[in-house]
Amino acid sequence: MRVIVLGPAPTTSKLIPFGRYLKNRLSRIKPKCSLFRFVVAYAQESYEPLLGKAFRNYIKKGGDVEAVIGVDSRGTSAKALKELLSICQPSNVFVYHNPANGTFHPKFYILSDEKSAFIIVGSSNLTVGGIVNNFEVNVAIELDLELKEEASILNSFDKLFEDIKGSPSSRLLDTDLLEKLMGTGALRGRASTLPESTISSVSRNRLREYFGLTPHKGVRVRPRKIRRRPRFVMSLVENDVSGERGEPYFLVPIRARNQNPSFWGWKAMFSPSRRGRFPERLFKAKVNIEGKQTLENCRLYFFERRDEFRLKCEPIYRLGRAYAGSFVVISWKRERNETTAMIDVVPKGDQRYEGLAKLPLEVHAMGKKWAYD
Repeated sequence: MRVIVLGPAPTTSKLIPFGRYLKNRLSRIKPKCSLFRFVVAYAQESYEPLLGKAFRNYIKKGGDVEAVIGVDSRGTSAKALKELLSICQPSNVFVYHNPANGTFHPKFYILSDEKSAFIIVGSSNLTVGGIVNNFEVNVAIELDLELKEEASILNSFDKLFEDIKGSPSSRLLDTDLLEKLMGTGALRGRASTLPESTISSVSRNRLREYFGLTPHKGVRVRPRKIRRRPRFVMSLVENDVSGERGEPYFLVPIRARNQNPSFWGWKAMFSPSRRGRFPERLFKAKVNIEGKQTLENCRLYFFERRDEFRLKCEPIYRLGRAYAGSFVVISWKRERNETTAMIDVVPKGDQRYEGLAKLPLEVHAMGKKWAYD
């Protein structure tokens, strides 16, 4: 067993920052036979520029991530929860609220494979402050799991994680619960512009009169630029392009719609169909297929009993089986007081295809792959 004291801390202490240590361990471990679990009081999207790529690479290579995140003190942001929902497997992200007077405030991280484990316990939340900027103290315990005594330490922390996850105060996070949490005001908005502490700027300035500045090398992190209107990228399967059904539509996974309902205008921009059987949204689309663009009348509609979100677009439906595996890229553009869909088909062999294939795509049961970019 090896014990290492981590920061982040003032430069005079010469401690390794917690974020650097975790990033290094995630990149060196074999993802397919490992598990990364963590419990934090706060998570904010400010972690993403520093650890987001390491998380995504770890998951993309077969690693599993499980998380329990507190929502007690308005220290967690909605954007961070959305990001973790998008990169983790379903049923792997939980939120915790303590309805009693005490605050849910633990912070520990477990990274383990078949032979070794790394447990970090300390004061660092999953925020830019906890990772590099605050004065934090953490202890990393490196374990050899072939030794019975050290394996029992991992078992104790795994049991603690399971107890917290299974607590009555813990809830599995999904898009519906996230919307409800946002409605309570319990989550932060633009967390990257706010200090982790809730102290006011006026009080902070007054306090500075009585304290000296601790030498600390902070890191200024530019928040990742997120498009106001992101693109939706999805692979097409044979059923989408065969042209053999009566209705010329292709399917969008319900999970994809639920992850970003505002992208589709769901449900605000949907109205009952003429017979009132299902909600629909009618719109015009500029469809670009290998350099040829046409203006089409399209619609989105939803059959609840069949759990299907359909996009009616005849040119794509008539492409033919040779286009199975191609990507369809959808975005929205405001033109002359009307919102138009921009739909672009990117077949294999197109120079853009490989770039789209490298996105952190989620896989649907029917073989579709999709992501918001």
